[in-house]
Amino acid sequence: ALVAWWRDSAGAEKRQELRFTTGGAVTVLAVGRTGTIIAGTDRGEIGLWDLGDAAVQSGHARVGESPITALSYVIGHRTLIVGAANGQVTAWFMAPVGADDTQQLVQLAAFEPHRGAVRSITASTRDRTFATASADGEVRVHHQTSGRTLVTLPGATPARHVVMTPRSDGLIVAREGGVIDQYALSNA
Repeated sequence: ALVAWWRDSAGAEKRQELRFTTGGAVTVLAVGRTGTIIAGTDRGEIGLWDLGDAAVQSGHARVGESPITALSYVIGHRTLIVGAANGQVTAWFMAPVGADDTQQLVQLAAFEPHRGAVRSITASTRDRTFATASADGEVRVHHQTSGRTLVTLPGATPARHVVMTPRSDGLIVAREGGVIDQYALSNA
């Protein structure tokens, strides 16, 4: 079970179990800066909970059949990037849907997929670019607004984690076997 533990606006400690109604097992978590918890499951679902006086599930979507393996918000903390075991990379956000404008998670974009499971996602702190790293060793830099994959960087060994530098001018990739790669990025 997934248990959220937080303080409400009055400072009172809160604790609540969070569940997917479909029963999927949680495979990855992310916490938003606006008091949200995002979870991905082994059934290819994402869920979004708002933490206030109680944890309220405000969004749910089926991304696909493959387990969710990585989650990250891009700058602004309104768009969520989702990586899956089948290499799929998608962007999602909350939007009004239907005649009653009910807020739902809606897919914004699908990016060029990896050949292996997405293991890590890192977002720029300056613009709407983000990078994904996969089990096949590739690292890709994407632009969220345009939905484009800007560059693919090959790797000889599987990537475990990717971090974008604070100025968004570089990537650091941790690979299996303790190898660390560094790449320079430029908007030129």
